Amino acid sequence: MQLELDHIFVCVEPEAPPADMLTAFGLTEGGRRIHRGQGTANVCFFFDNAYLELLWLFDVNEIQSPFN
Repeated sequence: MQLELDHIFVCVEPEAPPADMLTAFGLTEGGRRIHRGQGTANVCFFFDNAYLELLWLFDVNEIQSPFN
């Protein structure tokens, strides 16, 4: 069985300050999303066959909800 890397999560501070460094390095930001009901948000950088996801806490109340 062959394994392939799909994506990598990196937990960062809110609003993902490292994203600015990655765009300055020449990577293209693939957009930002808020994960409603989960309490997190992200920004992704896509490559040919994988992507890097910077993930941060967006809403502490949602992340602690028993309904997730």
